[in-house]
Amino acid sequence: MTYFVIGVIIKKNNMGDNKMAASLTKIGIYKNEYNIKLSVSLPCLDIMQSSGLAVHVQKNHPNQIQYLNNIQDILNYPDYIGMNPNQPNSIELIKCYSDNILIAIKLDIANNYYYIASLYDVTQAKINNNLNSGRLKNYT
Repeated sequence: MTYFVIGVIIKKNNMGDNKMAASLTKIGIYKNEYNIKLSVSLPCLDIMQSSGLAVHVQKNHPNQIQYLNNIQDILNYPDYIGMNPNQPNSIELIKCYSDNILIAIKLDIANNYYYIASLYDVTQAKINNNLNSGRLKNYT
């Protein structure tokens, strides 16, 4: 039985060979600096990108598809960092280009890595509200 990572959904088939590892590419590493900024202690592990992320973004956030090539830049030089209180073991990084691009990063505890769950734009008003509420922090 084989499991394929499609965006953030894992689907299985009965082909008998394991193709899931081939569908993941290491895109970065979770930095301890993220923990310091967020006052948390999540493990510092690889951050993976699924081959299905482009399909997810194209389907759900098509106006942001061009930012898929900026994921490493966002990981290394975010403008804001935060945590979604409804998603434990996850963080959000935002980089401001002509659009404010958020990448949602989730921990896969069973497989011991993080993955990019989504990429989409957020308004400046939402950033400001989340800064005021403490959900987001300036990264720099």
